[in-house]
Amino acid sequence: MVKTPAYSKTSMLSMPLIFGLVLIVFGIKFILQAEETNNWQQTKAIVAEVNLIETTSSTSTTTNKQKKVDITISYQYQVDGKPYQADKYSYGEGKTIKSHLKNNVVAQHWLASSPYQKDNEINIYYNPNKPQQAVIKTGASIWVFIPLIIGFIITGLFGLILWNKI
Repeated sequence: MVKTPAYSKTSMLSMPLIFGLVLIVFGIKFILQAEETNNWQQTKAIVAEVNLIETTSSTSTTTNKQKKVDITISYQYQVDGKPYQADKYSYGEGKTIKSHLKNNVVAQHWLASSPYQKDNEINIYYNPNKPQQAVIKTGASIWVFIPLIIGFIITGLFGLILWNKI
């Protein structure tokens, strides 16, 4: 009978622990980046393009595919006379300004009452040190905390298991 060395079980458990720590570091960096946008400069931009993106997902209780619509935009702006184009809504939501709308009709209705229509002027915020970085919404949304939370859960769980194995 071949006995597996004890260190192999420990090293197998340490991989998720390391992954959890990486998620924590990434999560902290992501939160700090999002919070940094609160200090960015405001300027005007013109909505260059609006996209309705249809996504299909299946639920675990049914085999029916559910279609949802996300709305993304790109916008053009100038800083010190130099033109830029960006498409980020915020840190956390990424490029999506509105997500999981029921269908194209609902999305079109939402767009019609929003400022995010082609050629409309909107307020955006750009990084004064890197003007090509811009967002429409500043600050951290709940989504930027997800990597940090998952990292803490994985690290705590596998740290506890590893602690009990040693």
